[in-house]
Amino acid sequence: MSYSIYAGKQRALIFPVMCNGFLTIDYSDNIPTTDISYGLWDLDENFTFECVLTPYDINGYGSHSVRGHLYKSATNGNLLGSSGTNTATDTTKIMPAPFQSVYTAGNQNNFESELYLPRASRISHEMRIFHSTNLQISLVNSTLHNENNPARYKIKVGIKLGSASMENFITDEVIIPNESYSYTYESTDVVSGNRPLSGFDENGRLKYKKICDATGSNTGKVIPVSAALAITDDIIFAGDKQELFKRDGTTFISLGTINAFSSSAPRTITTTNTITTTIDSNTELYIKRALNPLYINNTYHIACSWDNENKQVLIFLNGKVVKAGTHTQTDSFSMEGEDFYIGANGGGATGANSATTNNQFMGELHELCITNVRRTEFNGLYNLLPNYNNTVLYLRFEEVDE
Repeated sequence: MSYSIYAGKQRALIFPVMCNGFLTIDYSDNIPTTDISYGLWDLDENFTFECVLTPYDINGYGSHSVRGHLYKSATNGNLLGSSGTNTATDTTKIMPAPFQSVYTAGNQNNFESELYLPRASRISHEMRIFHSTNLQISLVNSTLHNENNPARYKIKVGIKLGSASMENFITDEVIIPNESYSYTYESTDVVSGNRPLSGFDENGRLKYKKICDATGSNTGKVIPVSAALAITDDIIFAGDKQELFKRDGTTFISLGTINAFSSSAPRTITTTNTITTTIDSNTELYIKRALNPLYINNTYHIACSWDNENKQVLIFLNGKVVKAGTHTQTDSFSMEGEDFYIGANGGGATGANSATTNNQFMGELHELCITNVRRTEFNGLYNLLPNYNNTVLYLRFEEVDE
């Protein structure tokens, strides 16, 4: 198999935010008779699946994103302050789609983004990369809420052997947003209401944002604080969604999540659980800075290899094993004589909550291949390099400039 080298813009098969789309690998177009199967439909025993992709952020801006400056670049109020540059500003890659109004309590059904994929469904949404009866590859969002909380993805592999139910193998969160930033040259922090810039961790990364000082000791869950707490300035979320920290040098001690806060006198923060560490008038209180889904501008190599003899599954991210598992069934793996789908499960549903029904993928697919051997090492992470003799499926979506 010969390889070609191209120079130019990188292309991809794009599944936009809020789409209903998939690619079909048609059985009848490739297999002229049901008596003989070959290629991908003849795949049995060992195999390796690989793809290079870019996921989009399906969590979106959250309830309070009407202000929009958590992700958007602006003269004032972007992630890094007035002189910072936010590299995750491409809102075509973040739910909801550009110019879509965001959820506001009481009128969520007015917005297409909420109907397409409700917030309650986004936080656990499964995005199908490859779909068949016996093999399914997905990214699964794993978040508790979407308030200043971009999607965090696990890799899920489903393998069905014989007549038994499909068994799923799921990694930990492996594609996650950035939680810290390089130093910015400014003495005040626009995002924190022009307070002195602070919140550096032990590695010198800007990770936390000061919101106020305590004015005395806490009473159980309640902390008296010095400053008015306004969502507009400090992006503080109540309802057990946002973590509160106490600063001790470059160490930030978690006080649990914020249950409620009062922006008028007497000003207080109430945590979800009783605080067990010391709080006094010298205590500085912080929350995490806005998380940045930089993965929307990156590529990831995802692979799964199957050892049919030992019934072992290995899942890889960027060439490293992130999950190993053993199937409980003893039958050999094989593909069904059917259509296969890329980017969704092939259901083709439309209308309300169709993204969930379809397991809709939102992102970019650059390359995808399946080989009939078990691989544990990969020579290419930005481009796929399957051996020609072992390849049963290879799709390259990287069109080039002519």
